[in-house]
Amino acid sequence: MLPLVILPYMTERKDLAPEEHGASESCAANEEEEQGTAFGANGETELEVGHETLSEPNADENFTEKSGCLTRMGKGTCGRPLHLAPEGVDDRRVCLMHSKDPGKLSGPLFELFWSAFEEILESAGDQAAHFDRFVFPVLNFKGREFLPYCSFNEATFSRDVDFRHVAFTRSVDFTRANFQKNAIFSGTLFEQKVKFNRAVFAQHATFLEATFTLIARFTGAEFRQNANFRGVTFSRTAKFTDVKFMQKSNFSNATFAMDASFRRAIFTQSAGFSGAIFERDADFDHAKFLQHGSFFSTRFTQSARFGSATFAQDADLRGATFAWSADFSRATFLQNTTFLSATFMRNADFSDATFSLNVVFSKANFTQNADFSRATFGAAAAFSRATFGQSTDFTDTTFSGMAGFQLVTFQDTAQWQRSRFLDRAEFRGAKFVPKTDDAPGAVFALARFSKPQEIIFDDVDLGRVLFHNCDISEVWFTSSAQWATRTGDRGLRVFEETVSLESRYAAELQRNGLRDFRAVAQICQQLKKNYDSRLDYWTANEFHFGEMEMKRLDLPRTGGFVRIREWLHPRFSPVALYRLASNYGNSFWKPVTWLTAVLLIFTLLLPVPGIGLKRQIPVRIESYNTVWNMSDHWTPNIEREERIVAKAAIAAVDSVTFQRNAEYLPAYPWGRVLAILTTLATSTLFALFLLAVRRQFKR
Repeated sequence: MLPLVILPYMTERKDLAPEEHGASESCAANEEEEQGTAFGANGETELEVGHETLSEPNADENFTEKSGCLTRMGKGTCGRPLHLAPEGVDDRRVCLMHSKDPGKLSGPLFELFWSAFEEILESAGDQAAHFDRFVFPVLNFKGREFLPYCSFNEATFSRDVDFRHVAFTRSVDFTRANFQKNAIFSGTLFEQKVKFNRAVFAQHATFLEATFTLIARFTGAEFRQNANFRGVTFSRTAKFTDVKFMQKSNFSNATFAMDASFRRAIFTQSAGFSGAIFERDADFDHAKFLQHGSFFSTRFTQSARFGSATFAQDADLRGATFAWSADFSRATFLQNTTFLSATFMRNADFSDATFSLNVVFSKANFTQNADFSRATFGAAAAFSRATFGQSTDFTDTTFSGMAGFQLVTFQDTAQWQRSRFLDRAEFRGAKFVPKTDDAPGAVFALARFSKPQEIIFDDVDLGRVLFHNCDISEVWFTSSAQWATRTGDRGLRVFEETVSLESRYAAELQRNGLRDFRAVAQICQQLKKNYDSRLDYWTANEFHFGEMEMKRLDLPRTGGFVRIREWLHPRFSPVALYRLASNYGNSFWKPVTWLTAVLLIFTLLLPVPGIGLKRQIPVRIESYNTVWNMSDHWTPNIEREERIVAKAAIAAVDSVTFQRNAEYLPAYPWGRVLAILTTLATSTLFALFLLAVRRQFKR
């Protein structure tokens, strides 16, 4: 008798089929406005529109057997005959299709359920088949083909669901569906749009190697057990916005041909995207990876957005390829993170990112700009053998642990302005190769070194590196660190001396629109102190020369006669004379040369006022005029002048060596004045000679 119960209804539904199909077709035509999220122009998600929540009729409404099942389906109600289920099974009387009656699991009710199901499919043809809020028993559709548009909106699947290798030729809607047991969609082909918005998968969900030909929406879905999407192909947009993965999720080797959104998704257990390919934009903004997150060898062909994402456990991005921009701004990495051998072909943004534990960027390749400004490295940060093709920005970055930049290549300016190095940092074999001659290779302006003795620059060319306004007096510059030389081989120089003031990196080097030579002198002074403390006096002397040279070039800017003083200062100031006499105490040959010249000049000038033999009483003064006899020939006159010059040489030596019993005395008063001046000059030069010797050979 059971078939007699269902047949009258089936006849009634056939009479309603055209109207139902028309509504369904209209719904399918406007699916672009159906529930789901979409990317806006700015990357944000748009609000869902066009979905009508299925709601129950008023529970207090009186209805009779003739009213049939009042469960909402589509834009109407079910209308099927009411089913007499055991007491307490259903909240109110509904039809067999919507009943939770456990008798549907087998026997006549099971047969009746599937008979009605097949009748709905057959009646729908290639139009619309509604199974909204159906309560399904065991379901096995392996290998079947569904021709109509299928709506499983808010359906309940109380037992395992097997859609393996099923082909859905039209759109299918599983919005708010409840999969209470395992859901298997392995190898399933979705030829049109599919929606799993806010669906609940209570047990394992398997979409292994499934194919989504058009847009696939999983917005707000919840996977309470493992979710397996390995090898899945998303030919159009894939939306996993606000999805919750309560257990392991596996998207390894999946292909996302269009935009993929995992915005605000929560991965409670491990998330695997190893080998996945994102051919368009991948959006993981604000996503949370509470366990291990793996993007090993993942390829992002377009932009990859991980802004404000959280990786609570280890994050593995080894060998990942970012062919377009990569945005990790404000991302948080709470455990170990590795970008080993990762490739960033466009801009990489890690600004304001937080790395709480060790992070590895070794052998990573940054083809364009890399932005780590305001990032925080809570433990070791390894960048060894990485390559930075364009500008690298570590401005205001904090390195709490070891910072390793061994054998790193910077092909444009690398910035560490205002960065803080709280522990050890190594720049062994690093290469700073700016693209233009006037650009700096690296900028450490205002950087702070908490342990300067453990900041190491080894085998590094520092000729184009800026260190102004930071203390480098204790930083370890090994003997293989190279500095630029000043024109004319006059000491080593720092790049602050020659960097263009028009450069944006030289703002702190300007005072009243001119180069601040005091700031440059301070750097040279710190380097002199640095190398002196390491007993490298030769190199220290080179920077001493630079320090004094900057003081010579620091022209007066205030007071009277400024223009005259500006001209005189670099030429005749004490600092200028110090440079002329001994290269600021660096040359001992210069004072020796000047000392010899002064003695020679004094010797030649002393006979002009005259000299006399001290023991001769009264002292007889001889001069050039007194020994020259106009009546004699040239030869005796020259011989007499040679003798007086010899006496003057003896007097000069006596005067310079402070002899108390000098053999010859200069004539008074001008001879004595000349002797005093010579003594002062030679004493000063001799002191400069001793100072230079000490600076060159002190131990």
